[in-house]
Amino acid sequence: MRIPWTNPRTVPYSKPSTLPRTAEAKVMCTATSRRLTLRLDSFPHLNTIRHYLEGIRICFFLAVVGCGTKTPETGLTPGLEEGPLIELHKQISPAVVTIFSLNNQGQRVGLGSGFFISPDGVIATNNHVIEDAKKLKARSSNGSFFDIANVISTSPDADLALLKVDAIDVSYLELGESEAVSPGTKVVVLGSPEGLEQSISDGIISANRKEKESNKRILQFTAPVSPGSSGSPMLTLDGKVIGIVVAIQRSGQLLNWAIPVEYLKQLREAPPRASQFSMSDWEILRDDSEFSEVTSNWYALLDNLEDDEISELSDVVLSYSFGRQPELLPLLKSMSKKYRHNKLALLLYGLALRENGLLENAIDTFTEYVELDGNSGYGQYLLGELLRQRFINENESNPIGSRAYLVEAGDRLRDAVTSDPGLGAAWTELGLVYLEQEKYRPAMNAFRKSYECEDEYLRQNEETVRKLQQHDPDLKPDIRIYESYLFYGRSAEGAKDYKAAYNSYIQALSMPSADSRAYYRLAWLYEHLENYEAAGEIIIKGLIKYPQDPGLLQRAVFVSLWMNNPELARIYQRRLFSVDPESARKFESFILDTEMLLQHPHRY
Repeated sequence: MRIPWTNPRTVPYSKPSTLPRTAEAKVMCTATSRRLTLRLDSFPHLNTIRHYLEGIRICFFLAVVGCGTKTPETGLTPGLEEGPLIELHKQISPAVVTIFSLNNQGQRVGLGSGFFISPDGVIATNNHVIEDAKKLKARSSNGSFFDIANVISTSPDADLALLKVDAIDVSYLELGESEAVSPGTKVVVLGSPEGLEQSISDGIISANRKEKESNKRILQFTAPVSPGSSGSPMLTLDGKVIGIVVAIQRSGQLLNWAIPVEYLKQLREAPPRASQFSMSDWEILRDDSEFSEVTSNWYALLDNLEDDEISELSDVVLSYSFGRQPELLPLLKSMSKKYRHNKLALLLYGLALRENGLLENAIDTFTEYVELDGNSGYGQYLLGELLRQRFINENESNPIGSRAYLVEAGDRLRDAVTSDPGLGAAWTELGLVYLEQEKYRPAMNAFRKSYECEDEYLRQNEETVRKLQQHDPDLKPDIRIYESYLFYGRSAEGAKDYKAAYNSYIQALSMPSADSRAYYRLAWLYEHLENYEAAGEIIIKGLIKYPQDPGLLQRAVFVSLWMNNPELARIYQRRLFSVDPESARKFESFILDTEMLLQHPHRY
């Protein structure tokens, strides 16, 4: 018969209320506690009564001290000293997080617990904590939030899930062994019962059981847990995880259940599958050209492969498209060697190298890829993009020699837009190459093509974009068009076509994705044209929306000095100190010079 438990499922979120204080009840049973003050020695015939009273007092003392209640000194079960548990809490708390479930509007609708199991930001929790969420966030013990970038994999049968946040060198918990754990083993649980984050409780393993129907192991324990504790680590006193809290049995007392850690290890070691990823639809749309390249030529790329090879490649391509985990790099590397004639394996390997910052390896891989398919506009674009990045990396130390990389990048990108004129990302990269080469008119043309391609793409996919915006209100589908307008304006400035630059920045400011960069560029343009009053007005408008933006504050100091207003420059400098102290200090000499000029104009 199945164990009748109930999941402490994701609970409705509300700020934890202040708990009422409970009166401390301390029983003082010592030799100096209240006594009868009768001089019984004066009444020999009352010795029997004295012995009787002494017996009652001693029995009462033994009953209080010897029973299984918690001691008033530590608040812990007898035998579990205060010091080790305090140290254990300090050791493990940085690795334990609270997981918030969000709806489409970004409002918190539930919470659970989880914990890091690797330094690169992999979190373990229960599947039921995340299964109904539209978005997920995690909060650590120091109060900082992490966006859940991916759901790496899930196991509904084991009720486990692995999540990924963009973080490095995080504190994490070591996974122990639970198969040989014995009843009576002392354990602790750290989680967020009822939203009370970083709450620790202690108890013992009551039993190491097997479910009759599934034959799966389950750990029964006594450490108190509540809704919100789901996903909490259950650890032995050496700090090793032996289980993941999953359920409580409300019909009994301290009948709580945890999933043995071995099931978590199996999930971590299993290769990820497409159905186990929940990368947002917007990520796929944003990188649509990449996704299309992987999927649209799928069957053609798999020609002449055996069934097992097709199965192996299909698992990897779908896992890559939906998750892009660094863990796929070794597998993709071996597959790119195993299937050297297959463009798909090379493409995936190159993309994974690119995303993990392995620039030189990615360049070599994409060079091989375009040799296999010289007509691939997308492959040429990727290679051109990486060659431009190599130029940026080496330009400072080798400004002359690195120019060759920029020339080759331009050649690759021109081939890309020739093969695929609708590839907006390739036009953007080509425009950036022209900007570096100070070829401003060709750059303007490239960025014009870029925003035309992106605009056409959004119009063709209007319904898809609308659905994605309903799913994610923070979505900015026009971000690439907005950036193309900014780059077009910079190119027009270089070409001294200031009217075109002005119109481009005004167009950028009118877009939903507009940010502080558009205000900065327009203010710089006015400043360059020595229209300082107009520049100041634009800066004020920008600072109203972005009061801590360092770029706008720097422009504000410059414009104030150009207008011979060092007092105003000081005000903006003080504000800049709070966000960018180094830049603020550099303005000190400029402000002093302006003050001296205004005080002693005859000296200059």
